[in-house]
Amino acid sequence: MLYTTTMFLTNLILAIASIIPIVLHDNRGEVKIPRHVVKALASVFLPDILELASTTDGMAMLEAWSRDYQAQKAAEAERQSQAKTTKQTAD
Repeated sequence: MLYTTTMFLTNLILAIASIIPIVLHDNRGEVKIPRHVVKALASVFLPDILELASTTDGMAMLEAWSRDYQAQKAAEAERQSQAKTTKQTAD
């Protein structure tokens, strides 16, 4: 049962993380998440994340998520760098 619950929570967190930036972009395209929203989400999810992290399977899942997240961030930074270079070349 723990595995099913943790998989659900992991997927829920990923879904929320992917939706929040879409909803909260400011006029420069930057994400501004209000501190009270971050605290509210943390208070809901932190106990389950800590429980997940206390298991071997859970740690493996969190480490895999972290690797994927870092790869996505690096790919986005590369895309932004290429777009900036392309724009500067066009000017």
